[in-house]
Amino acid sequence: MPETRTALLSEASTALLDLAPTVPRLASCPLCHTTHPSLTATALEADGNWQCSRCGQRWNAIRVANHAAYAAWVVAHDASR
Repeated sequence: MPETRTALLSEASTALLDLAPTVPRLASCPLCHTTHPSLTATALEADGNWQCSRCGQRWNAIRVANHAAYAAWVVAHDASR
């Protein structure tokens, strides 16, 4: 029995979702969300650092991780109220 067009499109969509993205994710400032034009998140994690062109904050992997941990704590703390 031949497959229907919907089934074929569903399989194609699933295959596309399984592909890993090939575009590197750029680092962005946790405060103002400005994206750095050339520093990838992978480079930042590998001990890179940069200064945000919009707000002037200096960031490295440790500061970004600390900011993310604090943001998660705030969400959990607010949810417990």
